[in-house]
Amino acid sequence: MRPCLSGAFGKGERLDMGKNDLGQVVARVLVCLVSALLSDIPAYSFGEALAWVRFPLFVMASAFWLAKDRRVFTAMILMSFIGLMVMLGILTAEILLS
Repeated sequence: MRPCLSGAFGKGERLDMGKNDLGQVVARVLVCLVSALLSDIPAYSFGEALAWVRFPLFVMASAFWLAKDRRVFTAMILMSFIGLMVMLGILTAEILLS
């Protein structure tokens, strides 16, 4: 069993996050930042990408710290994903209208 970041779940229901999972998160963030640097307006794109990194980080941190049950954790992640999709829709509309 991999080490657990949160002791909030009951026996056998603990949420595990190993080094490989953290490496994947870091790799995805780096891909976003590098692709921002390769855009047409690198300084602006990098600043925007860096600012958006905090949202998924906040979602995962709050889910790990506040969720006392697997169902609550799943609901928190689902609602955060829906909120992210709404924000993505708003951002897309802003881009298309400007």
